[in-house]
Amino acid sequence: MRRVHSYIRILEARIKRLEGYIQALYPDEEVDYIIGKPPPVIKRRDRAQCPVPIIPSQEESIAETPEDFAEISEADDMAHVMLAKQLERITLTPTASNRFFGQASPIMAVQQASTLRSRLTGVPDTGLDPKEYRRPLYWTMSPWAYDYVCSPESPYVYPEFDLLLSLVTIYFEKINCLIPILHEPTFMQDLLSWKHCHDQSFGMTVLLVCANASKYSSDPRVLASPDHPHSASSAGWHYFSQVPIHRKIMLYTATVYDLQYYALAAIFIGGTSLCPVSCNLLGIGLRYAVELGAHRRRGTKRSSVDEELLKRAFWALYCLDTINNSFYGRPAGISHESLDIEYPIECDDEYWRSDDSEEAFKQPSGKPCSISNFICLIKLCEILGFATRTLYSTKKSKILSGYFGTDWEIRMVSELDSSLNKWKASLPPYLVWDADREDSVFFHQSVNLHAMFSYVQMQVYRPFLTKQSPLSASSLAMCTNAARLCTHIQEVAIARDLCVSSHTIYSAFTAGIISVLCLWGSQRPGYVGDHQKEEENLVKCVKVLGKCETLFHLAGSLRDILCEAGAVSQVDDTRDPQSFRLGSSQTESNIHDHAFDTQTVVEETTSSANTDWDLYRLILTEMGHREVGSTSAPTVDTQVTAHEASQPPDPATFNFWGDPSATYTSFEEWDTLVRDIRHLQWCAMIF
Repeated sequence: MRRVHSYIRILEARIKRLEGYIQALYPDEEVDYIIGKPPPVIKRRDRAQCPVPIIPSQEESIAETPEDFAEISEADDMAHVMLAKQLERITLTPTASNRFFGQASPIMAVQQASTLRSRLTGVPDTGLDPKEYRRPLYWTMSPWAYDYVCSPESPYVYPEFDLLLSLVTIYFEKINCLIPILHEPTFMQDLLSWKHCHDQSFGMTVLLVCANASKYSSDPRVLASPDHPHSASSAGWHYFSQVPIHRKIMLYTATVYDLQYYALAAIFIGGTSLCPVSCNLLGIGLRYAVELGAHRRRGTKRSSVDEELLKRAFWALYCLDTINNSFYGRPAGISHESLDIEYPIECDDEYWRSDDSEEAFKQPSGKPCSISNFICLIKLCEILGFATRTLYSTKKSKILSGYFGTDWEIRMVSELDSSLNKWKASLPPYLVWDADREDSVFFHQSVNLHAMFSYVQMQVYRPFLTKQSPLSASSLAMCTNAARLCTHIQEVAIARDLCVSSHTIYSAFTAGIISVLCLWGSQRPGYVGDHQKEEENLVKCVKVLGKCETLFHLAGSLRDILCEAGAVSQVDDTRDPQSFRLGSSQTESNIHDHAFDTQTVVEETTSSANTDWDLYRLILTEMGHREVGSTSAPTVDTQVTAHEASQPPDPATFNFWGDPSATYTSFEEWDTLVRDIRHLQWCAMIF
């Protein structure tokens, strides 16, 4: 009964707060009279323009709402943890307790019935004896199914031990520093104890580590086809190909090794001629992550190595899935609304374990943390995912959700722009872009983050480049600046042995396509924009992709598209793709620091384990429930250090994009232009 009284008090407090909100909105009317009136009928067209009045201000909503919700929803939100414990008591096999059941599942009634019984009888819930009520026939795996899922896989063949250690070192230096899927001390401990020789789950992770590191190794033993003219593209394939895409044992149970495998496999396959399949692998990995409950918090106050490994694997899958699907224009594999897992702990690998349990998972004060890069990337991917599912949603989805109208677009872009600026202002000093940074790890992490930041900016503003909108002018300026800055950063990184990732390729190609669009605009009579700078930027993008193409097959395909687009746009330096082979794409010696600042000064915020860091405002805007102070288009930041990148496009260019059909003498010519651009973007992506 004590819990019932507590719940009643919570409801009373909630009602009192609601009455307070209503009274604040209608101070001259009685609350009972307002409640008794029939609700007004709101037209669908007006939905996106009607803010919910219970959010008086941004600061107040962000500061107070989580506390208000916590006391009401915490018990329900953590019900899946209680259910997992209940299933551990009543199941005859270890598999069921390893599977996640959410609130919507009728299985949740098992835990609810047990809780209700305990409340009514006052008898502590100790569970039932499964041997008394459960028939083994229906609670154990049938022999034929067991023989199938547990049948041994083909034994793995690992590289020679000296090569194995070399590849592991390369992996942690080149790849894990950007997306930390693995914990190096734990991995090395298992490797040196020869765990991979008797545990195929760990063994497949070892093989995928070798496969990914092979791209950066000069040892000829990593080549699967050393006699092939393009043998470099075969690096690591004989390691990757040994592991089945879906192991039979996963029909019975999955582990954190399986999540690590799908993240590593997606990274590797993304560099091959099968690159679009990476989205499918990530989708499979995310489904198994959900089955393990990796997307939900566990409610434990103290972290463990196993929990942190699970979080790293899940967030790696999430980031890779968000980035890859945004590039291919596909829906994300998991919606952000279904997640409440904490961010990875901001602590370097060597501080996970300690003889003093109180000191475990604590980063020494004042020491820069290499995991901060991963947390910043996660937050950036959250913004990218939000932009993708709102700005690029289907017509049907926009109509049903009220995502249409100029006002809604302006508010949404303004919120996204604000979120990006807040993200940038919150970067720790050691991840702020600095071309002269001596620490190699932090340098390449900052390259990766700022290239990704430019990519997200271009994705946010790109929808408004080719349609009449109040956002067209600012969008063109933002896209052009982002493209130039992205190219400059990657040029500097090439001179310091650029760590190639999918982010590098996607951002370089997108920057090149933005330049192509501007070059098409320059064909209008009377155009006074800087045609030469757009040509130079396009050539630089082609060079960056040329640097990456020996490691990533996709980079070669995308470079060909940019070369074709440049040839159509009469850019001489892009007409011969062979002129940009690996080795000819060295950056010029006069490249300087192209650091850039945010357009507004925002207070720095430290990384938090709460994943609702700034998405609450975005979600409210998405739903049409929040008004923005100004409905004007976002301001454009053109104050950057690099003089070349700081030049905004000419106003004549704005006119071109504001009324694109006026550039050509007939609608037929304009249709041909749009069709050709689409052809240039996708014709070579049939892999």
